[in-house]
Amino acid sequence: MPDGAPCTCDACKQRRYVTQRGSTAAVWEGLCTMPDGAPCTCDACKQRRQVEAQQEAEGRALQQCWAEVRQAVRCVYRETTVEKQRISSTKSDTPKLAEMVTRLASRDPHQLYQRLESQAREFVIEMKVRLFKKLSVGLKTPQQARQFIAYLLDEFDSLCSASTQVAAVLNELEKNHLQSFNLTWDRLNRHLFQSIIYSDPLLQNSLPMIIRQMR
Repeated sequence: MPDGAPCTCDACKQRRYVTQRGSTAAVWEGLCTMPDGAPCTCDACKQRRQVEAQQEAEGRALQQCWAEVRQAVRCVYRETTVEKQRISSTKSDTPKLAEMVTRLASRDPHQLYQRLESQAREFVIEMKVRLFKKLSVGLKTPQQARQFIAYLLDEFDSLCSASTQVAAVLNELEKNHLQSFNLTWDRLNRHLFQSIIYSDPLLQNSLPMIIRQMR
């Protein structure tokens, strides 16, 4: 019932008790059905069905919002990589994406942050794989050392460029959630680069040798 009390229609009362492990126990089962299997037509049951349908529709809409935001974010990051296989003409609808981000953030801002952070982290890890592949083949000449450092800086620049573009649609998330932790999207991306790539022991151990080669 609207006040939270069990529905008193005959169908609901009939289904109020079910047999569990050989004993009769009072169990409220939610939406009920008539003896012939048809949905109960009492006001309380119809109201619950409407609420359930609205919740399911809202859930599907939020899932679609996230799918579009995720795809747009992935495109932005991958289109700013140094080693692009092709030039993509994908253009994001910034106002529409910002609206979807606002809608997602209003439901669960921290979950949205975690999902977006996962996308950025995945991109930085891919960047690390590319960089360390170049490092693993060996830098035997001053030119190779300079090329590696230039590539490292270019990758960092591409990450910063991508984070700036993504931040353009995250205003509400930054203002109403990230600022509580003294965090911005750009600062997060820089931290990911520093913690995942620059602080990696392999790179740190190689940098003195690379610098010597450049002299």
